[in-house]
Amino acid sequence: MRKYILTAFAAVAVIASCNKGPQPGEKYLVDNTLGIVSGGVTVLPATGGEAEIVFDTQERVIASASSDWLDVSFNGNAVTVTAGPNSSIESRYAELTAVAGDKSCSMTVQQMGASTEFTVMDDWSLSADVSEEYAVTVQVTVPEADADKDYYLLVVSADEVVSFGAGTDISLFLSLGNNAEVRKASQPVRNGNVRVDAGVLGRGKYYAIAVCLENGACNYKYADTSFRVYYPYDRWLGVWEVKTGDKAGSWTIKQLEQDASVTITGIAGEEYPVKGVFTGTGEITIASQTNLAKTAGSDGTEYDVDLYGCTGTGYLDQTLGKVLMTLTLGEDKLSATVKSSASNTGFAFFGSQGGVPQIWWGMKEFPDSMTKTRDLD
Repeated sequence: MRKYILTAFAAVAVIASCNKGPQPGEKYLVDNTLGIVSGGVTVLPATGGEAEIVFDTQERVIASASSDWLDVSFNGNAVTVTAGPNSSIESRYAELTAVAGDKSCSMTVQQMGASTEFTVMDDWSLSADVSEEYAVTVQVTVPEADADKDYYLLVVSADEVVSFGAGTDISLFLSLGNNAEVRKASQPVRNGNVRVDAGVLGRGKYYAIAVCLENGACNYKYADTSFRVYYPYDRWLGVWEVKTGDKAGSWTIKQLEQDASVTITGIAGEEYPVKGVFTGTGEITIASQTNLAKTAGSDGTEYDVDLYGCTGTGYLDQTLGKVLMTLTLGEDKLSATVKSSASNTGFAFFGSQGGVPQIWWGMKEFPDSMTKTRDLD
């Protein structure tokens, strides 16, 4: 079990009990008549920030706080509370009173201290499953000793985080969980062995994180995992080991035009950027093409680099745009087969001038298979 002390963390928790009574400022008994639509529990980052509480009413809400460190503003049925940084290690509290017509609600607003301890739980199991429709389900499983606590399960886009690991301020994750437009977050769930649907996500890399508060303020347990949502085109992007007979090479496939084309380097050990076309069936085709790059001969003469097929007699097949190879993904999405043109026994890079081939690098055999070795971030 690893523990990290993360400083400059501030969290605002709004704990609500709704009641009936007169206008704020008067003393009265309350009896749970003004409900809350959203924002009943909110966490803000270390520098402080604001939280919005939306009440279940059509009438204008008026609100006030018992302490001057908590600023309050209201508009319609929404109240916004704002807290600056809390430099103290200790938590601080304020009473928030909201009134709409003859209904009211009183809440305790808690801002945690500036020093917060997070413990990485090695015995928690956290996983994210991605369906073929790109719907994501996050599951956390914990030992019996932790099973009766409240948890947040969050899914956060990797674009929102510069890095994640032993020095990351988890308050960032908790605060981002409040913005439904850019990430998914569960409401607190009782019992650690739970599954939560994060919904349909776009392509990209994500972090899933399970967090629970233990033993009062400033003491959190958490576990995290990363996962990627692939669209069919994205499966091709990365570094591949390519085998031709008993020989192995490496191809790097990068995005050219998303969902339409890629660039491939490493073909026949060369770094010339060859274009591949992503088809409607999920395959990639590589055709004969010209003007891949510039190169110089032994005498310094400059040539354009072209790619063509070769016939059974070892001669150039100068049919421009002819498909030389078709790459097809395997069922595991990490391997691929290579189908070559029936009328060509190989391919070659040529150096040309004015569209006329002048020099070549020798005929190469078509590859047999491909295995993905890593993604490209």
